[in-house]
Amino acid sequence: IAGSIGLIFQKQDKSEPFMLKDEYKRLFQLALTFVLYAIGLWGIGFLLSTIIMLFVTMTLMAQEKKLRLPIKIGYSLVITIILYLAFTYLLKFKLPSGYLFSLL
Repeated sequence: IAGSIGLIFQKQDKSEPFMLKDEYKRLFQLALTFVLYAIGLWGIGFLLSTIIMLFVTMTLMAQEKKLRLPIKIGYSLVITIILYLAFTYLLKFKLPSGYLFSLL
């Protein structure tokens, strides 16, 4: 609490902007990624849209640190499988399969 009060009374340097142009661009890209993910859940289902969303998010967030393609793909697959198993078997929750796959 004392640290929070100290921050309130601390002088703020107005010369530095809150976010730089590149940070606003990345924020917009992430917001667009999550909107497209929500649409993807409806269209192509949980598995594919989550893999794509995680891959794109890792690519956007790791701009300074270049992650190799196999690592990004591997993380996306592993995290998606863990989430799928947790929701399906532990929580007994039915995840969306997508409109596209319901037609097949």
